[in-house]
Amino acid sequence: MTLYEAARKDLMLVPMKAKTKDEALEEMVDVLCKVKGMNHDQIIDAIRKREEMGSTAIGSAVAIPHCRTSAAKGISVVIGITEHLIPYDDNEVKILFMVVADDRSSSSHVQLLSSIARFCSSSVNRNLLASAKDADAVFQTIEN
Repeated sequence: MTLYEAARKDLMLVPMKAKTKDEALEEMVDVLCKVKGMNHDQIIDAIRKREEMGSTAIGSAVAIPHCRTSAAKGISVVIGITEHLIPYDDNEVKILFMVVADDRSSSSHVQLLSSIARFCSSSVNRNLLASAKDADAVFQTIEN
């Protein structure tokens, strides 16, 4: 599964309101659970447990919090862009991709994480996302 295949405008937060890592994770889980009908507490617990294993910040102001959990329905990606850098463990981030997958989506989960990492390796893509003012601009960047 690629980022383009997984991206949905109704799962994009541009701009995010969050000022901290915890606020960002909560905000992203909130929208995911509202749109996809998942259990908020189970999803946020799974994300936090994964974060305890090690930071998901990958550098260049990007983080990819992710988890696999039986509480998930399929595989989803929530994309969040903050207006200002926010503290994220030992880094600062502005662009977040939260990937949540069910227990049966191991292969798709890894493919999607890889696709996001490849996409974010381009400074042009990162700059376009960082300056995006709405979900349409984010989707257009991913589409191109």
